[in-house]
Amino acid sequence: MSINDLELLGRLDEPIINLLLIEIVRIIEFFCREFDKLELRRKRLGGVLTLPAEQRLMGHYTEVCEKMDGVFREEALFNCLKIPSDDVKLATVKCLFYVPLHQFD
Repeated sequence: MSINDLELLGRLDEPIINLLLIEIVRIIEFFCREFDKLELRRKRLGGVLTLPAEQRLMGHYTEVCEKMDGVFREEALFNCLKIPSDDVKLATVKCLFYVPLHQFD
C-alpha cells in the first residue's frame, strides 16, 4: 500500500462504504470467532473433536482462516483502523480480538 492509499483511507467517510466495510469485518470476525470456539473446545477435549459435525466445521473454519491469512487479513484490518469512522474502528477491534494469534504476521 502506498502513502497515497493511506491518505485516501484517512479521508474515507462515506456512510454507505463504512457500512459495507463493517459488514465485511463482521464476516471476518464470524469465521475467526467460530474457529476460536472450536479450537478451545478441541483443547479442552484433549486435542480431538469427537463430533463429526464439529470436525467438518473445524475443517471449514481452518481453511477460511488460513486463506484469509494468506491474503494479508491483519494488514487489511489494521488499515481499517485508519478510517475516520468510529463504527468501522470498533468493528475492526472486535474482529482483531478473534484473529488466531498464530496467524499474526
